[in-house]
Amino acid sequence: MRLQPISRPDRQAGFSQVVDLLLMLGGVLAILAVGYAIWHMWQGSFTVTKAATNVQHMATDAQSSWSQQGDFQGINATSVINLHIPPKSMVHGNQIINAWNQPVSVNPYTLTTPNDAAEWVEPGVPESDCGKFVTSAASGFSRVIVGGTTVKDDLTGQALSIAALANACSGGGTKTVHLIVGRQ
Repeated sequence: MRLQPISRPDRQAGFSQVVDLLLMLGGVLAILAVGYAIWHMWQGSFTVTKAATNVQHMATDAQSSWSQQGDFQGINATSVINLHIPPKSMVHGNQIINAWNQPVSVNPYTLTTPNDAAEWVEPGVPESDCGKFVTSAASGFSRVIVGGTTVKDDLTGQALSIAALANACSGGGTKTVHLIVGRQ
């Protein structure tokens, strides 16, 4: 009589399928993580660019509206909203809300004569967005102040100082950026 070995299912084959499944799942998770990181970087850059573009357009439109008057006396968030200058997405009641969910204030400002400029105050700008926001927006403004430091002043001939900007944007937390636009 001849003995036949008992046939058993190959355990190794089942184990390898589980390993393959786990490797595929790990690969999918890695792809999703890389995609999320790229999306997050792009989204942050988009937010800063859009915020800079919005404040430039609002300032230009305000210049145009107040040029008939000759100065910026009476400019404020409410009057700017009533003239439909900010994008609708930024208007919440009687406030203009910036990309960092903070209320933007708009005030008359004096560069050389009373009320000859308008000041856009953007609070709550994160340190990580500060430099990019200011360098993107500064070209449309006569004076730019970050956290109390003047980083650009056309009246004194001071072009945007990247060294002063880097210093003013550092130190953690959020920054308040003052963007002053004069008459045309």
